Amino acid sequence: MDRNAGRGTAGVLLIVLGFGLFLLQFVDALGGSVTLAALGGLFLFFYFTKKSFGYLVPGCILAGIGFGMIGTGSGIASGEFGGVGLGLGFLAIFIIRLLYERENTWWPLVPGIILLVNALGRSDSRFGGVVSILWPLLFVLLGIWVLVRRGGKGKAGGGEGNGGSGKKSQGSDAS
Repeated sequence: MDRNAGRGTAGVLLIVLGFGLFLLQFVDALGGSVTLAALGGLFLFFYFTKKSFGYLVPGCILAGIGFGMIGTGSGIASGEFGGVGLGLGFLAIFIIRLLYERENTWWPLVPGIILLVNALGRSDSRFGGVVSILWPLLFVLLGIWVLVRRGGKGKAGGGEGNGGSGKKSQGSDAS
């Protein structure tokens, strides 16, 4: 049964790949962009069918780069749309993993937000000016977030002065 399912998947993939490559012959400017987006889609297909996280990361990144290049090459967007696509690809890793697997994998947010803000700042001078002035406030927001997450977890040492185990230390406390 597994062998037939694998052959069915392989057959569908070959048909889609063949039609995609055939159609790419007629699209000069966007050929490479569409290829990257299609490869990303192929990885995402395997992610959703095999339920393997190893396919999600390259799938989202390739799809993001491909769609960013499509946006730039087709004239839909101007400026740094490739960086926007890549940033959105990283953010998609976080969103898909959160919605599909209920896993809070926060690491894709870091490069995603950095790439997105950088690309938007380069494409719009007003946004870039605001970012260049306000970026230190990200440290303030990060500090607030750390303090809020820490809230209610005991003193700075993590507990009763014994490395955070929550147990009282033995011996007398002569003060």
